[in-house]
This record gives sequence, C-alpha cells and structure tokens, in this order.
Amino acid sequence: MSRTMKACPCARFHVSFQRCLYFAWCCLFLAASSYAGGTQLPALTIRFTNPHYNCIGNTYCVDVALQSDTPQVRLFGANIRFFYDTAVLDFLAFGDFEAGYAAPNTPTVITGSPDSGPAMFGFTGPAAYINGPLQLMNTQAPPLYIATDGWTRLFRVYFTVEQAGEKDAAAFYPALVFDLKAIPSEGGFLGSNGLVMTVLSSPSKDSAPANERVVQFNWQYAELSAPPYGSPVNLTGADCGGVFPVPHPADVNADYYLPLPEAIAYLAGWQQGGNPLGHAIRAAYLWQNGEHYAYDPENTAPSCWVLF
Repeated sequence: MSRTMKACPCARFHVSFQRCLYFAWCCLFLAASSYAGGTQLPALTIRFTNPHYNCIGNTYCVDVALQSDTPQVRLFGANIRFFYDTAVLDFLAFGDFEAGYAAPNTPTVITGSPDSGPAMFGFTGPAAYINGPLQLMNTQAPPLYIATDGWTRLFRVYFTVEQAGEKDAAAFYPALVFDLKAIPSEGGFLGSNGLVMTVLSSPSKDSAPANERVVQFNWQYAELSAPPYGSPVNLTGADCGGVFPVPHPADVNADYYLPLPEAIAYLAGWQQGGNPLGHAIRAAYLWQNGEHYAYDPENTAPSCWVLF
C-alpha cells in the first residue's frame, strides 16, 4: 500500500517528487565539488536480476546489480528510482545489502492516479514511483569493486504480489522501470536527472560523478521519447517455487533487528500517509516484544514477520 495522488499522468508525481530530490542533489553537489575536471567519467550500468517468487507468501524479489566500463571503481551512493505497476506489485523494502552498504532511510513511495501507468509506461494499473537512497556507510568494509566483465550484486528489492497470473514456471513477468530515458542525457521521466549514481573517489573517500546507464527489466523503450515511453515485455520470468526471507520495511539495514528508532521512524511515515497501517502496527509489536524477529514464508504481510 502507498500514498495516492491525483492529477494528470505526469504532473501527479511532481509535487511529492520534489521532496525526494534532496539526496540526489546532495550527491551531485558533493560529486561536482570533489571531481577534477578533464577526466573521463566512469559509466555505471544498473539492472534488476535474479528474480524469485514465493507464491505461498505472495512475495517477489529481485537483486540490483552494477557493471562499470572502468576497472577498480566502487560505488559511493545512489538514488534508486524506478516505477512499477501497482496492479501487479506492491513495494515492501530494500534489504540484503552487500557489506558496507545500507539505505540511510526508508524509500519513499508515490502512487499516481489510475491512468498514470497506462499513459506513461503501458502498465495495467497506476504507476508507483520508488525513490530510495543507497550509500556506502562503512568505508572500512572489504572493498566491493564493480565488475567490468559481468555484474556486481549490491542489494535486493522486495515486493508483495498483487496479481501473478498463472502460478506455473516462468509465468510471472512484472515490469520494473528505472527512472532514466532511452537517451540518458535527457534524464528521468519526471523532468529531473532521474536515477543518480556516484563513485568513491580516491584517496579522499568522497563522492565523485559517474554517467548512469540502465538495463530495463521486463520493459522496453518506445521509439519516440514521449508518453507512453515504452511497454512491458516478457523477458525474465520467475516460477513460484522460490522461498526467501523478507525484512520488515521498517528495518532499514535489514538485520532482522527492529529497535525503537526504526519503529518510530516507520510509524511517523504512516502518520504522513506513506506507510501501511498494518505494517506500522507490526513494527511496534516487534519492537515492544523483543526487537529480534524472523520471516515466516507461509504467511502474508504483515503476519509473516514473527518474533524470534
């Protein structure tokens, strides 16, 4: 569940979207201030991969992976921005981060009105927009260099399944659309820079700029850079046999430990209209009764998060 906004297909996102720009602009400012001009920027390509579908608990997940055209590059931070069809999926959380990386705060979810998905991306239902930060929080962790031949996994994105269609092998093909147009220099679909990534500079351990590239997931660009910008396509399917742990969305570092600050932050998000009430009540319950919890794949959210 997520906050609903009503307006025209593109403009409906803009008011709330402006509130989500802070992290991206900070990354760009730091990158510009620390980058020595004249050096070719590394190009980072991001994609979703390795989908799993648990048809018992109605959950779905994909890994997020990067590739670089330059060797010995490490990611400093990113504003992970993408769209999905709310008739098919509902966002749960980021989690299962590689060592050193985490989400500084809970991703923001903005849902458009019913015609936003069909008008912009060829979806069946309204389009939801995810805007969440990822950052290298521990520079002392073993360095994770982005592959130049192959892909380097960073973290996982979790969803609940609203409509899966036939529950047989390779029958589920949800589309996930990174916020970047077919020509990257044109930026995102909502008029901003879209998805933003920066790399770790050396030896200052600060942020330096990069060029962003994307591989879309079960979705293809249209020939013209105008709405609808593309349409879903069945390329990467998932069967219904996968069982995997899913962290509570309040658990921002996905360590299956939910202390008071994380519970309060999630409850505040519910009060602001962005987090589901059932998930917020479950967060308070887990904190009040021991803080450590586990995931039960045979139950659906929020009952799937149980005391450990």
